[in-house]
Amino acid sequence: MVNDNVHSLQAIADALGLPVEAFAAGAQGDRAQGAGEREAGAQSAGELGELASLLQLWLSVRDPQARRRVLNAMRGEAERPGSGG
Repeated sequence: MVNDNVHSLQAIADALGLPVEAFAAGAQGDRAQGAGEREAGAQSAGELGELASLLQLWLSVRDPQARRRVLNAMRGEAERPGSGG
């Protein structure tokens, strides 16, 4: 089971372009560095927590049409001016 979790975390990290350590080090990095001092692209502990919640919710949606609606909503948000997307 642990190996499956490690493999899954590695796959998620790879897909996001993050090192696996970013998931464990996020909270430490937030305490060690002030706002604006993190490396470009570094994720805060809060952002990683939100990402984990998003992934858990995604896994709870089993209907393919519902998943497409969620993806379309996220794409729409990412394309909004000021979203950073």
